[in-house]
Amino acid sequence: MDWHVVSYYVGLAVLVVLLVVALVTAYRVWVEIHDVEEPDSPADLLESFEHAHAAGVLNNEEFQRVRWQLAGDSTRAGPPQAEPVPRDPPGGDEGRVSTPEAAEGQRGAP
Repeated sequence: MDWHVVSYYVGLAVLVVLLVVALVTAYRVWVEIHDVEEPDSPADLLESFEHAHAAGVLNNEEFQRVRWQLAGDSTRAGPPQAEPVPRDPPGGDEGRVSTPEAAEGQRGAP
């Protein structure tokens, strides 16, 4: 028996097995990359929020707001919202324009 011939066929068999394993792995990765999942429907999302509400994570007010948003009824008057914080504090500075030069002048003033 010629060991050179045996080692040739054993090496060839190992290469064929490695090629098959690599092709199967590449196919699985390709399928996973190209697998497009359907986005969650509003009903699916609502079910998740219902479970959170039942577990006590969401209170009634938050749950009602989520239900209105998922129903697409954003014009409906929901729970009272907090008033937005004014950008400028009240007190007579309404007409004043803030510029970097003015700020530098105030810092450099004695």
